[in-house]
Amino acid sequence: MHAGASRCLVVAASFIAAVLSLTSAPALASPKMPTSAMMAPINDIVAAVNANNLAMTKKFYTSSPIIIDEFAPYRWSGPNAVATWFANFGAFQTMAKITQGHVTVADPSYWDVSKDRTEIIVPATFTFLVGGKPAADSALWTFVLVNSGGSWKAESSTWVRTQLTM
Repeated sequence: MHAGASRCLVVAASFIAAVLSLTSAPALASPKMPTSAMMAPINDIVAAVNANNLAMTKKFYTSSPIIIDEFAPYRWSGPNAVATWFANFGAFQTMAKITQGHVTVADPSYWDVSKDRTEIIVPATFTFLVGGKPAADSALWTFVLVNSGGSWKAESSTWVRTQLTM
């Protein structure tokens, strides 16, 4: 290739790079963590479950949420989803001889936001006693939150076990 052809390639490549830089979307700086307002319903759900308080738990979900969990029937949806999940969770704990259950969550391992919705995944641990012996259920707890009227509520939550220690 002669010098003139090399120079034409460099000019063409520079022109293409300049055009692409003008047409690509600017990079948006994303916060490292969800806002405290986004985290509020998750932290409130944890506190309500730890307090065994159905009315408090329902406050932080939308009016017709979807809940996925690791005990039958595994999926609850609609206006009574929280109450039915809560009752089934209590029955499951009684059947499995689970007592002194307590949930903790860590900082989100992943999150994304788009307008009035956000997905937040938090590592979670449910510690408890089974027949008096300590056990722990570690999971990734995924929440899809919707912002309505300036406050975030859980539209769905999914508990995915990562490890069970007994």
